Amino acid sequence: MRPSLLIVMLFSLLLLQLQAKEQSIAEIAARAQAQNFEVQKAERAVIKAGKDLTGDSILKTSSVAIEGGYHYLPEGSIPPPRGFSGEASLSVPILNQLSLGGEISLGQLRGLEGEISLSAHPFEAKRTTYEEQESFGKALVHLSYLKRKIYLEAEALALTVLSSNQERVLARASFELEQKKYELVRKQQELGEASFQDVQDQLIVLTSAQQSIFDMESRYAGDWKDLQLLFTSGEGEVSVKSLSLQALLELIEKREQRLEELQTAEASAGASGETTAGAGSERLENLKLELQALQTELQRTPVWRPDVDISASLGLPGPSFTVSAGLSFSPSELRQDERDELKQDIAEKLIDIKTEVFSHKLQRDLTKQSISIAEQALTSALIRKKAAEVSLEEGGLLFQQGRRHSLELEQLTLNLRRAEIQRFKAAANLYKAQAETLKLFVPGNQS
Repeated sequence: MRPSLLIVMLFSLLLLQLQAKEQSIAEIAARAQAQNFEVQKAERAVIKAGKDLTGDSILKTSSVAIEGGYHYLPEGSIPPPRGFSGEASLSVPILNQLSLGGEISLGQLRGLEGEISLSAHPFEAKRTTYEEQESFGKALVHLSYLKRKIYLEAEALALTVLSSNQERVLARASFELEQKKYELVRKQQELGEASFQDVQDQLIVLTSAQQSIFDMESRYAGDWKDLQLLFTSGEGEVSVKSLSLQALLELIEKREQRLEELQTAEASAGASGETTAGAGSERLENLKLELQALQTELQRTPVWRPDVDISASLGLPGPSFTVSAGLSFSPSELRQDERDELKQDIAEKLIDIKTEVFSHKLQRDLTKQSISIAEQALTSALIRKKAAEVSLEEGGLLFQQGRRHSLELEQLTLNLRRAEIQRFKAAANLYKAQAETLKLFVPGNQS
């Protein structure tokens, strides 16, 4: 990317940020949950799956038929050569296994005739909803995990933007200092106190500092863009409110307490036999839903379901009454092979669940190690910050005694600022590591 293009991009970025209202990382994360396009799609998927689960009303299969006609036959024919005829019928399901019907016909010879009928299929299967229940359950699971994922991603990106902004400000200050050093070395060369090589060496450092500005600005622009992409286009730009290190440490402490609460609740549930209570992943919950659907399908798949039809009708006028019953059998109605396949699928699904639980446990162990490493990094950053403070304090005393140059004191000040930024980044990495552990629990009020 050319420097001129980067300047234009950064200027546009600055204008957008000035127009945007600054928000805390919690406000940004909550806004991301509400405005993220993927979350909105997942919410619509839940609504659609809920409608599919409810299904259509049984009365929707009711039917009404009306027919009419005119006939002409040669003179002297029976029935009469000309005449109109009509017929109307109605069928209304009462239950899945029971339906009520009626028919009325009108002919020129026979007049008005009608029939009322009642049909029953006592062994007909009821409407199965286990597939719709599985789809609805998966849609809910995906939505809950996605919302939690977007919330934590928004937090992490907001912290990254803050860190990048601090580093680009530091890069500018470092460049200004190196520029002062370069001017000083040039003056020293003119006075014969520095060599040509000293000037060249300082020029290399100055060029490197200038490149660092470019790199930091590019990184900040990329991080800012990634944050904006979490939100639906047209909802307004997102600007992150500054966050002090102390405020970030307080957020870390709160999240640590929350994780301890979740782990305590999990341990209590485990003592009562619920080994996976509290812990969870989207894949694990989906596997459980698939297992439940298979078990329900097995329960609703009999070895043989006979096709029995019982019907009764009342004819009008007359009256006339008819009752009939029928039974049909076909070898294709035997479902033992299908049941055996379902049992095999259930056994394989149980193995999948056990494997996922084991994988989940390993992932939990890895995230605990990540938190431990991040905590050590934060401790090291604190030590480096204290060392930078001591160096600056000593440098200030020596400057007052005339034994240090003002540029050396400015360098020590920048070193302290760099150590403070590194400590902020270490704290942000710890907060993100805690978030990775949080993802391994069932979503809820965990943030």
